[in-house]
Amino acid sequence: MTVQNDINGSAARGLIHYQRRLYDAETKQYVHQSGEGMTSDRNYSWVGTKAQAHNLARKAKAEGQGWPGRVKLVRVNHGEVKR
Repeated sequence: MTVQNDINGSAARGLIHYQRRLYDAETKQYVHQSGEGMTSDRNYSWVGTKAQAHNLARKAKAEGQGWPGRVKLVRVNHGEVKR
């Protein structure tokens, strides 16, 4: 049991390295966790991988949302965003 928990814990910690948020530096807002619209509250912001972000941006652009092209990917680091 202990070994399995250690492996799972290591894997979960490793995933943090790959998580990103979509952030608009001009408006100081994040893409909302729903993938639609923006929010200034990081707690309600979208979090995912680079590939997921690109897919979300493609979908949003096709739907006519204004945020694709304005936002940048920022790394999630233990709950904080490095800018």
